[in-house]
Amino acid sequence: MTAQTQPRDPASPAGFDRSFRGEDLDTCQQALEPARAVLDEAVVREAVAELVETLASTPHVRQAGIARHRIDDYVEGVALVKAITGILNRRPEPALLRSPYPLGRAGLDNPDNVYRTAALDGAAGYVIEGERNSSSDVYFQLMDGQPGEDGSLHETLGLLTGADLRPDAQGRFRITIDARDASEVDGPHLSLPSGRSMLIFRDTLNDWANEIPVALRLRQVSGPTRTAPTAPLAEETAARTRDAVEFWNTYTARIFALPGQTVLDPAPSVGGLPGQVSAYGRFELPPGHALELTVEHCGAPYLGLQLGDALFVSTDYWDHTSSRNLTQSVVGDDGFVRYVIAADDPGVANWIDTAGETSGLIFLRWQGIAEGVLPRPVGVRMLPVTDVRSESALPAVDQVERERERRIRRRHFDRRGVAPA
Repeated sequence: MTAQTQPRDPASPAGFDRSFRGEDLDTCQQALEPARAVLDEAVVREAVAELVETLASTPHVRQAGIARHRIDDYVEGVALVKAITGILNRRPEPALLRSPYPLGRAGLDNPDNVYRTAALDGAAGYVIEGERNSSSDVYFQLMDGQPGEDGSLHETLGLLTGADLRPDAQGRFRITIDARDASEVDGPHLSLPSGRSMLIFRDTLNDWANEIPVALRLRQVSGPTRTAPTAPLAEETAARTRDAVEFWNTYTARIFALPGQTVLDPAPSVGGLPGQVSAYGRFELPPGHALELTVEHCGAPYLGLQLGDALFVSTDYWDHTSSRNLTQSVVGDDGFVRYVIAADDPGVANWIDTAGETSGLIFLRWQGIAEGVLPRPVGVRMLPVTDVRSESALPAVDQVERERERRIRRRHFDRRGVAPA
């Protein structure tokens, strides 16, 4: 077996502050305290309390044993993000918002992505200027709404990837976003429909230690000044929180209807990133057992596996190895990656730590696979965790190396600019 890249522990790269602390993160931090004040409004408190009770009584949430405080944190986190975006949408100038993960996680965020979003108006024209830097790939996805709101995952209206950006010798690029058709524009362009739309930007980091996300600046260059929504902010926040929490609860219930130890066959993602292949499933492990997954690499430049809980929230991936990409994994010489999902350390590479969960979701993503190619079905087998070292072909990992891996992982996550409390 060969490792793609072993975890490294370098000093912070040059340009760390400039690249990781741009206007998008500053905007998020500026809106954080006003958003927390919105959560104290009676209409928001009532919505949060009702949603917590609804989730706590939902069969699949009860079955998974999700603690009440985690349900509280989840719903309040969703409300916080809705309040932040509501505040920004009331400003006259558009804002590119860095998602404040790990605060307010919903919709199973990819641990390898830095997300940024902006609400756009079809009557206006925008320019995004940036520096490409060194992330694995980037995706500018224009959608007809926020996934998880209005009862929908929403449709993709346009997509640009890193290959479309045409950066100059210094890595600088420029994207135009307006009502013109792309055929009318020389350079990267997204065509805006009439009305409101949502720009979702994903910056994929394969190497948390060294890759630097794209630096971005969004400007409105034509059209009317934005008008603020007419609904009071607290009422809007309550309504959007209900919308999102109820949608993801229904969505997750369908996945939890799968039998434990099941991973569905890889297929093109529906309602997610165009061109991505994904596979999802569910684990339900008896104490002392592990689940080994055998996953075809299929030549993908990016392959990531992560776990989620019954709220469709990503499992803690900053202090636990509950996710792995190719840089963090050992890849077999036969082109397969073998992961071991377990609550207890199995003593081998590619451990996917459940962070104490005995029941949860499995999600796999392949990006960059050749068109028309699909990985083979994922192999699944359950075995006692004490038998993993003897039965698995994965390299052994002792506790000293495991602790080093955890320590480095947290430090590399913190490089993104928002650390957990």
